[in-house]
Amino acid sequence: RPGEVERRTLTISSAQLSLAATIAGGRPDSSDSIVYQIERIDTAPQSEVTRVTRQTETLNLAPGRYRVESRLGSLNARAERTIDLRTGVREDLTLDHQAGVVRLTFVEAGSAQPAADVFWEIKDQDGQTVWLTSEPQPLGILRAGRYTVRAQYRDRVVDGRIEIQAGDNRVVELIAR
Repeated sequence: RPGEVERRTLTISSAQLSLAATIAGGRPDSSDSIVYQIERIDTAPQSEVTRVTRQTETLNLAPGRYRVESRLGSLNARAERTIDLRTGVREDLTLDHQAGVVRLTFVEAGSAQPAADVFWEIKDQDGQTVWLTSEPQPLGILRAGRYTVRAQYRDRVVDGRIEIQAGDNRVVELIAR
């Protein structure tokens, strides 16, 4: 009715989801970019609920079944889990990435300085390109596995093979002879 104020309490069913990511059990560097993608999978059609770009985050979501994917950097370091959220429950989810941090350098034989104008191509063991860059000394996070690295420098092409293990933090140096 006009001029009256009506107050009601609405009960909203929700659950809390706290997200965190690790690399081989350790916390990633604070400068590493992290993207979480949360999709509700118990409804048709499946839909993306949200994307989060902070290292840790707590979300309020409707109860249900979700697929949560975490991505470190822009390469192939991904982890995913499926969870069931229940009303009134807080779920702490840590996604552990079996990945390593790699810095690539290219040096001409007899030179002490890394080359500046190198084009890099990294392929996984299935032959799929996972990283293309022209940065002189690129730094990235790669999923654990075997890779072929190709460096093109002026008229030279140098190929190498590397194996990345979970938790690695290393420099891979290719030398042109």
